Amino acid sequence: MVVLGRLAIYGLIADGEAGVTRVLDLLSGEMANILTLLGCAALTDLDRGFLRRL
Repeated sequence: MVVLGRLAIYGLIADGEAGVTRVLDLLSGEMANILTLLGCAALTDLDRGFLRRL
């Protein structure tokens, strides 16, 4: 969670409110891509079955 806060702060420093919006858009897009690769339509489709022990 700290990383998410830092990314938003970096966006704020770089370009103000527009920078924060851009960072959140990028994160949202990345999450959508990850869910697609996992074959999930939403975060609620994730369960413990997607975890594995190393």
